[in-house]
Amino acid sequence: MRINDLTEGTVDALRSAGAYASDLVAPTVRLGVTGLQRSGKTVFTTALVHNLIAGGRLPFFRAVAEGRVRRAWLEAQPDDEVPRFDIERHLDRLYGTPPAWPDSTRRISQLRVTLEFVPGGFWSALVGVRKLHIDIVDYPGEWLLDLPLLGRDYADWSGEAIRASREPVRAHHGAAFNAFIATLDPGAPADEQAAMRGAELFRAYLTACRNDAQVFSGLSPGRFLMPGDPGGFAGADLHAAAGRG
Repeated sequence: MRINDLTEGTVDALRSAGAYASDLVAPTVRLGVTGLQRSGKTVFTTALVHNLIAGGRLPFFRAVAEGRVRRAWLEAQPDDEVPRFDIERHLDRLYGTPPAWPDSTRRISQLRVTLEFVPGGFWSALVGVRKLHIDIVDYPGEWLLDLPLLGRDYADWSGEAIRASREPVRAHHGAAFNAFIATLDPGAPADEQAAMRGAELFRAYLTACRNDAQVFSGLSPGRFLMPGDPGGFAGADLHAAAGRG
């Protein structure tokens, strides 16, 4: 074994031990907040964090209701690769003149809140004041709708999606999309511009269905409704889907 390998292994072990000890001193809880658009995820997260930091009334949070939370504050972003939940901007909109709803969730974001609290019961006398990191992850619920697609065949799903777009309750929303794919030649070479146009029309169709109370549920792919960043259409080969429909 080389000395460098031994040194690197020792450093890694010390880092792991340090992380473990850090979790013992201030453990971390990851809280996922998800739901479809307009379900209130952003407002809920903003209100929760604001009330924790400002010492607001949270009667269903036992530690707060019992007065055991000493203080709460925002910490540095725990993961540099995940965008920060922009709580300051959301609060500005809610408290603006006139007030306005925060922007809807369009991508994953997270925020770390640290609580300083006194444990309840027996642990209160034993450990005294403790800290707890809460990493709140805001996740678009539309993306969860795509999980069943992992076990689907693309051709079968494409045919099913096109047939669904022609059902009476959806036909007027999907008219432009279906008119466009009717002009495509299934045997023609792949055309990127046609695929992009089809993707735009398909997303417009899904968006119209989402805004229709009679259709709302069961719309996929969720990535078309909530593309995230950079906002494109990943794997949107609607030219091929039209050929199999």
